[in-house]
Amino acid sequence: LFLSAHCFSASRCGAINSFHPKSAYHICSGIPANRYSFVGPFTDIVNAHLELKNPSDKHVCFKVKTTAPKQYCVRPNSGIIPPNNSKTITVMLQPMDGVPSDVARHKFMVQTCFCPSADVDLDNIWKTVSPNELMYSKLMVVFQQRQTDLAGTGKEEVPSYVDYNR
Repeated sequence: LFLSAHCFSASRCGAINSFHPKSAYHICSGIPANRYSFVGPFTDIVNAHLELKNPSDKHVCFKVKTTAPKQYCVRPNSGIIPPNNSKTITVMLQPMDGVPSDVARHKFMVQTCFCPSADVDLDNIWKTVSPNELMYSKLMVVFQQRQTDLAGTGKEEVPSYVDYNR
């Protein structure tokens, strides 16, 4: 499974492609990083799109989890990707006045496993899948603010960012 990510706010775009396989046996082979960035301002919903690609000849079940479910809405958060197909996932960061103090603990995990067909009970799959067959990718959330936004000039020519996780 290949993963790529894109982050969008009202008129701003930017992301660090950010999934890294944490398991030796894994159909997820994608971007070799472990960070997923949301670029502010954060007073509006910030949408991020994640494309899950299944290059295999088998159906793949997926599930997206987060450590901060009140801050993020993931749609769809689970499903099945047919062989040689892809699925776009939308991650919505809810509006907030400031960066949460626990932002360093915000993480996402994408779990995947092969499934026998497209018409399986997803809830049952996750309860019965063997740990040896379960694959996952983890990523840490990073909040960034464009320095031009901080200065209040409205110009977006300066490509530097302030990273709130440091």
